[in-house]
This record gives sequence, structure tokens and C-alpha cells, in this order.
Amino acid sequence: MKNKLLALFASLGMSGFAFGDIQIGENVTIKGFIDASYHNVNSDGNSDTSDLSLDEAEIDFLFNSGSVSARMDIDTGSQGLNSADPTGGTATDGLGIEQAHFTYTTDGGLSVTVGRMGTLLGFEREDPAGLYTFSRAYSNVNFNLGNIDGAGLYNRHDGVRFGYSTDSFTVNVSVDQNVNQDLDSKTGNNDDDDSRLNYEIAVAFTGVENLNLGIGYRNDRSEDARGVLTNSAEDADILNIHAAYTAGKALLAAEYTTLNAESAGVRDLDAYMLLLDYDFTEKLGGAVRYSKDEDNAGGLNRTNTTKWTIAPNYAITENLGAIAEFSSVNPDGANNDSTEFAVELTYTF
Repeated sequence: MKNKLLALFASLGMSGFAFGDIQIGENVTIKGFIDASYHNVNSDGNSDTSDLSLDEAEIDFLFNSGSVSARMDIDTGSQGLNSADPTGGTATDGLGIEQAHFTYTTDGGLSVTVGRMGTLLGFEREDPAGLYTFSRAYSNVNFNLGNIDGAGLYNRHDGVRFGYSTDSFTVNVSVDQNVNQDLDSKTGNNDDDDSRLNYEIAVAFTGVENLNLGIGYRNDRSEDARGVLTNSAEDADILNIHAAYTAGKALLAAEYTTLNAESAGVRDLDAYMLLLDYDFTEKLGGAVRYSKDEDNAGGLNRTNTTKWTIAPNYAITENLGAIAEFSSVNPDGANNDSTEFAVELTYTF
């Protein structure tokens, strides 16, 4: 059903469904997706909620002219600089620029990228079409590093990224600023910390056949980072390690992430994930995932949440795919468990 190793690190690639390229002229290509779902959550205490919605629609424009390439993604999940909800929107928010950047690449493997982009940390990538499951792995949204439209701190940034690539590894170093820091100039909520920059380093190793290994570190000094662990935290340090190995029709992936705020009395928060994806036929596959993370909602009183997910997928056509997911979510404490069921349809073009 899919070439998992190629799909894993493609910019829109970690799904079981094919992306087509629509060529416009000699140097412009467009692609994208439409994603809709039904989602039901049944929690202890007789709480039951359901949602049937368009989750996201996106069009990506890819430009290529010799040593310079560019990309601009427009979608319904990017709210942009909206003071009512600066962390990212939903499909009802209207169109926004998810990311937009250009890259200059030399013959020696060096590159420079300038513009708006997401983090390179994390196993799960930007969009619904880049997941093996309907839901993301972690209940604490700050661990879902690749969710460019999400409510975590790392959804998208404006900055510059320097890269170097060989046949076996790729190194990227980024310096950026949170997109939402521009809100102060629009709302009059000025802060001396607005000019502080974030930095990130990410290394991907592919020198062993069928193995992809990624490790990265990010120091987030933006104003939003003060809420990662406690309201007094000023910097957030993020370390992420993830790996994926393909054996025949199976892909096995693992991930570990730790968050730490540079503030007295604050402990590290940890999360990890294991995922097995298997293709039974060219059309039918399925994923089993186990994840565990710490939730910082209670201040220093951390809550551990474990999650089991089973998600079969089916390629209805080359471009239309379906995922059915069942998840059991189990936070610490009594009467907090929940079961979730979802059916997702994703059309890619």
C-alpha cells in the first residue's frame, strides 16, 4: 500500500494514500488534501460527545527554479495572527498561510531556507494526511511536535534554517521567532521578551538500510513558552529522539520526548510512543500504537496519561483513503478514563 520509508520523511507523506502532482507550467506544482471525520468520545461519568466535521482542507504550491525552490501551503486549519486564538485554528476559521518559505541549495549539499515553517522534531508530521492514525499520540498537546496547526507551542515559526545533506545524514539548524509574537503590535500588549529568538538543531540519519533515525533539540524562548510547564517558566527545552524501521510489510516506530522549563522547582515532563503499522494487502493495512505522556495542567501535580490505539486503514481509491480508529485513554485518577471512536476520510490530490 505504501513505501513507508519514502513516505516517512516526505513533506506531506506519512499516509497510506497517494499524493498526485498537478503540474502548472514548467516550474509550479500543486497538491493538497481534504480531510473529514466523525469522532465520538465516551468518558467515565456518562459524558458522551460526538462531532461530524470537515477537519481541514489544504492546497500546497511548490515552485522550483534551478537551485531555488519555494513552497506555500494554504489551509483552513491555519488561523494565523488572530488575537482571539493565536495558537492555531480549525476548519471553520477561514483560509490562512500554514507555511511559506523559499530554499537556496548548493551543489555541495548546503541549503538556506527563509520564511514560515514548522519544527523538524517529532515522528508525526504536519497534516492529517501525514499520520498512520486519526488522532495524534499524546494528550498533552505540547508533545505533538509536528502538528503545525495545533495548539502546542511549536506549530509554526518565522525564521531561517541552515541545512547540510549527504547520502547518510541531514543536519538542520534553525533560528526563529514564534508567529504569534507579532500579536503584541496588533493588540497593544507589549512585552520586552518579544524580541527573543528560539533555536533548534535536528539530525536525521539514514545510513543503515531500512532504518531512519532522528534526534533534535529545541530551546523555545518565545512568550508562549512560559506556559509550557508553569506560568513562571521562561524557557522551554525540548529533546526528541525517534526511529522507524521497515521489515517487509511492517513498520516499527518509537519515540521519546522530554520537556523542561528553566524554572526553579519544575520537573522534566516525558512522553514516549511505540507504533506498529502493517500492510495486509495493497489496499488494507492497520496500525497499533501505545503512548504515554505527562499532562502539565495541574502545575506541579503531574498526571500520567496512557493511550492505546488501533487504527485499520483502507485505500478506497488511489487518492481516497479511510481510517477507522478506536482509542482507550487512561489518565491517572478515578473516573477519568475514556474511549474514542473515529472514522476519517482523506482525499489527496
